[in-house]
Amino acid sequence: MRAYFAALWNPDDPVASKTVEGVIACYRSIRPQSRPLPVSKGFFFSDLGTQTTHTRQLVISAGAQSTDGLVYGTLFRKSDQGAHDRQVNFFSSAENDRLIQSTGRTLLEDYWGNFVGFFRHESGFSILTDPTASLPCYYTFRNGACFVFSNLELCPWLDMSGFTVNRRFIADLFAYDKILTGETGLNEVHELLGGEMLRLDDSHTYKDLIWDPRDIASDTLRCPVDLAAAQLRSTVCRTVQSWGHTNRNIAVSLSGGLDSSIVLAALAYGSRKAPVHAIHFCLGSEDPPELSYARQTARLCGCPVEDILIEPGEGLDRLPEHHPPTVRPFRQFTSPDLAALLPEHLQLQGGVRFTGQGGDHLFRDVPDAAMFADYLLRHGPGPDTGRRLLDAARLSGHSIWKVMADTGHLIRQRGALSPYLETIRKRQNRLNQFANAPEDIAGRLPVWTREAKGLPPAKFSQVCALLHMTQLRQNLASTGHRETLHPLISQPLIELCLRLPAWTLSTNGANRGLARVAFKGLIPEPVRLRTAKGSASRFYVARVSRFRDQIVDTLKHGELVSLGLLTDNDVEAYGARDSFMIESSGVMMLFYYGIECWLRTWARQQNNSPSHTPTM
Repeated sequence: MRAYFAALWNPDDPVASKTVEGVIACYRSIRPQSRPLPVSKGFFFSDLGTQTTHTRQLVISAGAQSTDGLVYGTLFRKSDQGAHDRQVNFFSSAENDRLIQSTGRTLLEDYWGNFVGFFRHESGFSILTDPTASLPCYYTFRNGACFVFSNLELCPWLDMSGFTVNRRFIADLFAYDKILTGETGLNEVHELLGGEMLRLDDSHTYKDLIWDPRDIASDTLRCPVDLAAAQLRSTVCRTVQSWGHTNRNIAVSLSGGLDSSIVLAALAYGSRKAPVHAIHFCLGSEDPPELSYARQTARLCGCPVEDILIEPGEGLDRLPEHHPPTVRPFRQFTSPDLAALLPEHLQLQGGVRFTGQGGDHLFRDVPDAAMFADYLLRHGPGPDTGRRLLDAARLSGHSIWKVMADTGHLIRQRGALSPYLETIRKRQNRLNQFANAPEDIAGRLPVWTREAKGLPPAKFSQVCALLHMTQLRQNLASTGHRETLHPLISQPLIELCLRLPAWTLSTNGANRGLARVAFKGLIPEPVRLRTAKGSASRFYVARVSRFRDQIVDTLKHGELVSLGLLTDNDVEAYGARDSFMIESSGVMMLFYYGIECWLRTWARQQNNSPSHTPTM
C-alpha cells in the first residue's frame, strides 16, 4: 500500500513552527523506527506505506542543503521510446531546473504515472496531483501549518478532536454515492482532485486547474478507423507494459469481460519474463457465471488462472464500531476485500493485482445515440451521415427516427445541462428523499463536469465520466499483501481516448467498438465480440438479504436519523417489505450502512475527546 504524510509551513512563523514541532514529536514517538525525509525549510515528509518495487521519493533540490520539491509515487517519462516507458528513478539537472521553475507544472507535461508532488516557490509551496488522483491528497490547516496525507486513519499523531462532521457533504453523498467536490466528510479536511494544484502563499490559499480534460478533448484526433485502432492498441500495450515492467508478482483480476482481457493480453503481448497469474472471483450468487470466458482468455495468453469463490456474506460480520476514522465513508467498507481473499501462495509481499477498471469510461461503453449529434456538429450532413445514423441506432437500440429526434434535442440543448445532473437524479429513491437536491449537488462538482466549454454532447459526457473513474482508486488499507492497480487508468490512455471522436470509439455501432477492433487476434473471439456484461446485482442483493436485520437495526435510531437524512419508519418499511430485492436502488442499503458506521466512528471520536463539544 502507498500512503504518506507531509507538513508544510513558514519556518519564520513561530506559531506554525511550534504546532509542527509538536506533531512531529508525536509522530516520532509512534513511529520510532521510521526514517522520514529530514526537515528542510518548512517541509516534512514521511512514507507511511509498505515498500513496493515501484514507489519512489524523488527529491528535487537547487542546493545541497535544501529540498525544493518532492515527487512521491511512480513516474514515467513521456519521451521514452520502446515497448514500454521506463520508470523515473532520478531527475537530470535540466529536468530538475525545469521542475523548479514551473513549480511542478511540467510534471503533467513531461511525465505520467501515479503521484503527488510538493514544490517550494518564493512565497510558499505548491501541491499537485496526477490527472487520475490515484494517490488521494487530503489537507487540513492548523495554526498556519498545512498537513497533507493520503490516509487520515494512518496518522494517529494528528489531533482529531477538532474535526467535525460536514453535514452538507454527507447529505450530498447520501444522494449520490460517487460524489467528489473537493470537500470531505469533515469540515476541516479538503481534497485536492486530479489535475489540480493547491498554492500556499504567505497569506493566501487557492487552487488552479492545471490539467483540464476538456482542453484535451477539444484537440480532436482525426484518422481512419484502422489507424485509430492501431494507436489505441499500441497505447494500451505500452501503458500496461510500463506498469508490468515496474512491478513484480503480478496477478490480473480476470473477470471474463473485455477490459480485463485486454489488460492480460497487453501483458502477454509484451513477452514478460516474470510470471503473471490470472485470478477470477466467482460470485456465490445467482448472477450468470463468467468463468468460462476468463479461462478462454487465460488459455490464449498462456497464463494459469485460479478461481476464487466469494460468498455474499464475506466481510459484513464486522460490527459498525470497526469503521476506521477516514476522511469520508468509502464504498470498500461494505464490499469484500478481494486482495485479502487470495490464496496463501498468491499472498506475496510486494505483489500487485491488476484490474481492467477504467475501460468502460475510456473505450466508451455508453448505449446512447449522442455520438450522432457529435458527428453532425463536427461534419454536418454528408456522404457518411447515413452510416453514422445507423451506427447510433444500433448502439442505442432505438429507431433512426428516435435517434434523429434525440439528436435535435441534444444539439439545441448543447452545453446547457451537465450529464451529471440526470445521473444524480437517477439515484433518488425513497430512502434518500431528505438528501440535498440534485441541482445543488451538481453545482458543487468540478467545473469541467458543469460547463462543456464547447465540447459536443457525447464527448462532454465522456469527460464527466472521468469523475466516476477516479472513484475506483484504492482508499482503504487492505489486509492482503497485494496492492491494487488499475493500469488502464493512466494519463497517456486517458488523453488518447479523450481526443478520439465518440463515433470512432463506438465503431460499428458497438460499445467499446474501437477497442474490439484494436484487439482482434489478441483476445478470444467470444470475449471480443460479446456485448453482454457480467453482473453482480444478485450478489449484492443477497448480501443485503443476508445482513438485513443487522443493517436495519444499525440504521434505525442512528446518526443518519439524527442528521435528518433518514426516518426510522422508512428504514423499517424498506427492510420489512424486502423492497431492496425488487428496486434497483435497493443495494444502496449497503452504502447507507457504511455511512452510518462512519458517522458512529466520528461520534465516538468526539465523545472521547477531552474538550468535547457538539459537532452535528
